[in-house]
Amino acid sequence: MKEGEPRFEEELPVEEVKKSLDNKEPSLEKELQPEGEQEKIDTMDSPAFQKRAIKFIERLPEKQKEECIGGLDSDEAWKIREGLLKKGEEGEEKVVISLAGIDSERAWKTREKLDKKVSSRAMALSLAGIDSERAWKTREEIKKRWQTIKDAFGENSIDYAEGLSYSLSGIDSDEAWKMREDLIKGGLPEYIVVRGLDGIDSDRAWSMREKLLSANESNADVILQSLAGLDSDRAWSMRDKFKDSYYYISSLAGLDSERAWKIREKHFVKNRFYFDDGTFLDGSSKPADMRSIEGLDSDRAWSMREEVLKNDERLAESYKRDGRGDILYDVTFGIYGGFALAGVRKARHDRIERQKTK
Repeated sequence: MKEGEPRFEEELPVEEVKKSLDNKEPSLEKELQPEGEQEKIDTMDSPAFQKRAIKFIERLPEKQKEECIGGLDSDEAWKIREGLLKKGEEGEEKVVISLAGIDSERAWKTREKLDKKVSSRAMALSLAGIDSERAWKTREEIKKRWQTIKDAFGENSIDYAEGLSYSLSGIDSDEAWKMREDLIKGGLPEYIVVRGLDGIDSDRAWSMREKLLSANESNADVILQSLAGLDSDRAWSMRDKFKDSYYYISSLAGLDSERAWKIREKHFVKNRFYFDDGTFLDGSSKPADMRSIEGLDSDRAWSMREEVLKNDERLAESYKRDGRGDILYDVTFGIYGGFALAGVRKARHDRIERQKTK
């Protein structure tokens, strides 16, 4: 083992990590959000959260910033996108994918400008959680391209259909379910459709999840990934059946409950890294762990991000010292979120509207 190479330890004391997670910082969300249940639901895309997320992202190295601007519509996020656009095709793909859940005029102008330059999958992913007329028109255009390729070449381009399925994340309308049915009839595997059910807690969604699980229990990982943002008894019952899955903890994305935090803190301690000199890194070593705090603006979530950022910086320095190149920071997986969290936000807003009409 090289000097500086981390080694994994299973059983470790938890006191120091709990102290770091309990350190409270002033929460910007409290300044702008109303009291009550709507505060819990709306905090995921509040202006305060966007502001705090950007402030954190600006502390990261340039390459890391590019990986975590998904869903952010601030001027600072757009400056990062402008830099990406100068990098050609790869940068253009990243920019479009980062527009998931953003329905602003600036986002639509970017989609229109890059429509012929990026893949249809990237364009579809950018529509996640968006239920507007423009979004549906774009989905239908992508669907036609998919069908044209199938008819002309006899090939089923899964990328097109997969992107369309994920674009429906958080959308529980009849129109969305009709497109899901069309995708399955067109040859898209049902497990991919289930993966795009983030935030959806309806009977139709659960019927599809349970049918997939009955067909093959190995589909559990996909089902767990579709549970982002779901805090219902049905969701917890499903999670608890598959606690050993890699995706068990990432299924907690969007959940700020005490129950979810007890699970995170256990994993956070379990995944400590020790170095040969006896020092250690507190925190997560898996992107799945960090995905579990996507979309959370609580003090505990920000304390965890701070700890993992310290780990990332030290691990990056270790790799650089040993000549092993760059790493992708784990913390980039746990800030604002991509298509799954766009769906969770959409589903939660729909829930608010239904509550208002009762």
